[in-house]
Amino acid sequence: MKSPTIFAITFGLAVAAASANASTEPRHLEPAAPRTVTVSEADAPPAIRAGLLQSTLIMLPAEEKVANVFAGDTVNWVFDGGHVASRFISVKPKVANTTTDIHIVSDHGNEYTLQLREVSSDADSHFDSKVSTLGRVRRTIRENHFNILELSFSFFNGQRTTQRSQSIRTTTAFQ
Repeated sequence: MKSPTIFAITFGLAVAAASANASTEPRHLEPAAPRTVTVSEADAPPAIRAGLLQSTLIMLPAEEKVANVFAGDTVNWVFDGGHVASRFISVKPKVANTTTDIHIVSDHGNEYTLQLREVSSDADSHFDSKVSTLGRVRRTIRENHFNILELSFSFFNGQRTTQRSQSIRTTTAFQ
């Protein structure tokens, strides 16, 4: 009678140990296709899916370079901008199931805030390997500023003209 009980207990412990080992082993993650995110001060920061011990490359627009990076969790995440000013930043989570944020300031004064999340335990096994950023808010403000300057110049010259901005394509007449 004792041998079936011992066998059942031993079998139960073996199954529990196997399932515990299976849950602690890292899953194989696949890189997703490169994508572009738009950063706006009016919206929540875009979520970047990072893979455990996998590098995700964040790219600023081609005309911008990284001036400064403010990272949230620098203990469980690695942030690398290289040794030469460029538009690239690499992020890599060192611990599973962690999140943090990153604030990137470019040499043009644009600010990019992103939410980083490690995804090795997600049902979707894909992580972002390459992410391009676009900043909509700052460019619109610059274009509006340019448009205001252009219209002010026409007004102060005493011209009653219709000005057209090439960037916004707004038509305004002074009467």
